[in-house]
Amino acid sequence: MHARPRSNASMQWFLEDLAFRVVAASGIPSDRHHIGKLIHRSLMDDPKFILQIDASTGVKETGGSVLRRCIQCAIAMKNCGIKRGDVISLMTPNNMDVCIVYYACLFIGAAIAPVDINMRVKELQNLLDIQRPKIIFCLNDYGKYVKEALTVAKLTSDIVTFDESKDYTDFQRFLDKFGDDTKIEGFKPEDFDPSETFSILLMTGGTSGGVKCATLTHVSSMFGCMEFWCRQTKFPDPERIALILSPLQWISANFHYILSPILRYTRLQSPLSLDRPLIYEMINRYRPTHVTSSPPLLASLLNTEEVTNCDLSCFNHVVIAGGVLAPGLFNMAKKLMPNADVQEQYGLTEVAGFAVRSDDKLPGSLGKIRESLQFRLIEVESQKDIVGPNITGELWLKGPALFKGYYNDPEKTKEVFSEDGWLKTGDLLQMDEDYNLYYVDRLKMLLKYKNHHVSPVELENVIHQHPGVYDVAVTGVVEDLESGDLPVACVVRKPGCKVTAQEIKDLVKNNLSDTKQLRGGVIFVSQLPLTASSKIDRAKLKTIVAESKRE
Repeated sequence: MHARPRSNASMQWFLEDLAFRVVAASGIPSDRHHIGKLIHRSLMDDPKFILQIDASTGVKETGGSVLRRCIQCAIAMKNCGIKRGDVISLMTPNNMDVCIVYYACLFIGAAIAPVDINMRVKELQNLLDIQRPKIIFCLNDYGKYVKEALTVAKLTSDIVTFDESKDYTDFQRFLDKFGDDTKIEGFKPEDFDPSETFSILLMTGGTSGGVKCATLTHVSSMFGCMEFWCRQTKFPDPERIALILSPLQWISANFHYILSPILRYTRLQSPLSLDRPLIYEMINRYRPTHVTSSPPLLASLLNTEEVTNCDLSCFNHVVIAGGVLAPGLFNMAKKLMPNADVQEQYGLTEVAGFAVRSDDKLPGSLGKIRESLQFRLIEVESQKDIVGPNITGELWLKGPALFKGYYNDPEKTKEVFSEDGWLKTGDLLQMDEDYNLYYVDRLKMLLKYKNHHVSPVELENVIHQHPGVYDVAVTGVVEDLESGDLPVACVVRKPGCKVTAQEIKDLVKNNLSDTKQLRGGVIFVSQLPLTASSKIDRAKLKTIVAESKRE
């Protein structure tokens, strides 16, 4: 039996060596956090390594090729008038040109603003009105939605398509028209303050409706990345190939875009719709050694008879984040990926990634807060610090990884920060005597039955224990003001299982107190509604409950 890898400073040492060389060349101490300069130096150090593979075509591209193309793109952007602080939106699945625009933005100080490819006109209008981009890079098929949304929002952003287009400037024509090959050799990334320059505007807040864009700087992005490869000891090349299943609006995809050229590992991606057969094909053909997944996505890959068609023994490192992980799914991942260090992580977009260390976690705990963050647990009613163990409070955080606020939204920014600069996460946690943290629920998701708080996550964990339940989400329905929220379970049955509503109710009755019973009933659904980041869409869940017959 192999010992589980533990956190170490190997990545930090590697990054410090790289940063020292960048600062020595520029003479600017803050360049140690300038992501554009770190990527530029890294790609120059080893231009022959394979940076990315397109699984749909088998095409591979070296770091040297990427460097030349992204410099050309940066020059083209500057010739179009793009400057530090401008916003560039990306509405596209992962393809070979995404990183070209991505790195070009980091070179010149423009902010990257990912857009969910499933958005249509009304949603796009709201988002683009926040981002207000100078250029939107997308696929031709999305151009009509983008154009209409821009018209409604009264914006004049340019549209550039990654594929050929009769209606818009395509990417190659953009480079040919505005690029200048004679300036590539002497190109240097722009000088700017990494602590004040935005790197990424990440969509967040979609589980209960509406959208916000969290502003990450170069500094916060780099601190957020630090925990990602904390258990690896070999740098560069901590893993041979990382399978990228995350869309660009997930923070984990941004980790890989930033770190793959710096740490020199290969990204395996596909612009095609990532259904289960395609993912299995990518794994069987290329044998990736790392993958990052949300619990719903991982469940869709593992909890099916079709998994026998895929050899998962290639994985060394698996990170599961973005939602509450049922114990059964974690055990299934360990069984089907016998060679992998399966790492469950808790994090937030607003702290640019992971908030905890996952070493030596006690069963059921999240772990302990990472060293670069300070934390407090605040009692919700009194707003006072909790100092004793096993008391529920809201997690507050502070540190260099914190975001700057929500872009173009000072009111929501003010709501999420305390007067002295602490981030109010909105997550309810408990702490034991040794500072291990335990997740309770989202503050806004708590149901209130009469005078009792009811945690949907607690109910979901119990219902997940039923062998016939594939997935479940709990929300509330209000039938009278006196009772308040009545818990309702939306259940996805496992294929071939005939679990009944009464079985679900009895399971809850035998495990939880009277105030936590499923008084709102049970609804069986074919699948749960998900946001673009594969979290349960609580707003759509309430719509399903309102329109469905409850048992």
